[in-house]
Amino acid sequence: MRLAPEDRIGETLDDSLRFISVIGVGAYGVVYKAEDLYDGTLYAVKALCKDGLDAKQKLLQSRELYLHARVQSHPNILSLYRVLDTEDTIYVILQYCPDGDLFTCITEKNLYRGNDSLIKHVFSQLISAVQHCHSVGIYHRDLKPENILVDDEGRTVYLADFGLATTDDYSSDFGCGSLFYMSPECQREASNSSTLPSSGYKVHTPMTNESSDNSSTVFATASNDVWALGIILINLCCQRNPWKRACSQTDGTYRSYVQNPSTLLSILPISRELNSLLNRIFDRNPKTRIGLLELSTIVSNCKTFTRRMRPAPLVSSKYLAYQRQQQQELRKLQEANGYMNSAYAPNAHIGLPWPPTPHLPNQWKSPYTPTLPVPFPVLTPNSATSPEYNVPITAPLFATDTNWPCHNSQAVNYLPPTPIPSQNDSEVSGYPAQRAPVAAASPYASGFVLCPAPPGRSPNMIDAPRKSL
Repeated sequence: MRLAPEDRIGETLDDSLRFISVIGVGAYGVVYKAEDLYDGTLYAVKALCKDGLDAKQKLLQSRELYLHARVQSHPNILSLYRVLDTEDTIYVILQYCPDGDLFTCITEKNLYRGNDSLIKHVFSQLISAVQHCHSVGIYHRDLKPENILVDDEGRTVYLADFGLATTDDYSSDFGCGSLFYMSPECQREASNSSTLPSSGYKVHTPMTNESSDNSSTVFATASNDVWALGIILINLCCQRNPWKRACSQTDGTYRSYVQNPSTLLSILPISRELNSLLNRIFDRNPKTRIGLLELSTIVSNCKTFTRRMRPAPLVSSKYLAYQRQQQQELRKLQEANGYMNSAYAPNAHIGLPWPPTPHLPNQWKSPYTPTLPVPFPVLTPNSATSPEYNVPITAPLFATDTNWPCHNSQAVNYLPPTPIPSQNDSEVSGYPAQRAPVAAASPYASGFVLCPAPPGRSPNMIDAPRKSL
């Protein structure tokens, strides 16, 4: 009978290691935190259950341990100390990393985003570990942050989990690994016939579901690891993945990147230097994709990985152009009527609600807000129609001299006095409560404040509350 993972806590392994807690649970085993009873050293013990496994699965377990033991001498590969084989379980004693895996440090602890020096330090270690594996003919095939352990507050990383590692330079196990980190050739997608060797390959036509005589039968495992390193580098810099899968048939973001190599520069806060490097890493041709030696050199010489993104505009450029046209037309109307209001001259607040009417509570929500036909269009940020309008548009009234009904009189150049906020709005509007007189009910009593009086009207005629503003 298989025990629950928590049932082993407190047990002693080989009379020297006592299980303290459960670190993680996987499909094939449990990882425990264990303490040496003699010197107090902490270890991670991976318990691989043997019950219910067929001969092939047991062979894969042994293969994983064998490949891990061959490369574990590198300082950035998780150390494997010993293996204990019992009747029902294989116990693998591994190096313990208290800071967890790289995925947790990226997403939860936020250790790397914006810290270019730490990103370079950590990623260089990772390149060195993968380069060591390739030098002895071992290819990981499952590089991702979850399989990288972290120590020293995120400054040191260790490559782990060789369950999908292989010694084959070319593999036919398509779809092997994690979908986010697979290269396109690992998913049977290649750019054209020049991307593959002349023997043993067929070319797959991307963007269609038709395969000609060119569907690939194997893919290069070393180049597949390089591709995964590029995704991990984006994880470190941006805390996200660039796309769900590197397949132009099903992923719109990757399809955009294939068509325009500057796509990542527009959607991610990466520097142009890093974007150029990623274009080398994400080369769809595995034969011309950058190698680990050159990758290590470029990363060490890279000055910056990230940049600050320019905030998105509040409105579209098309709307801003219409807005400038609206300003010019209103200014011409003011000049034609003999009144030049400097407050409504073109200003730096382009893109904000214009004219710059002061915002008061519930300005446009009142059912008494007056509306008048105006001779020019009042546009919104979502306007997509032509600026040529043949009929007037009814819009909320702005506090401009041309919109007041009394301004139609040619004999008098007159503007009504500034409306005074009601007593109930005094505190919200910023007026002292004791100085806010009660105004008569008027549709103009809430929401509008006029500009200074036009020439010919004495400033002393302006209401007292207006002078205090």
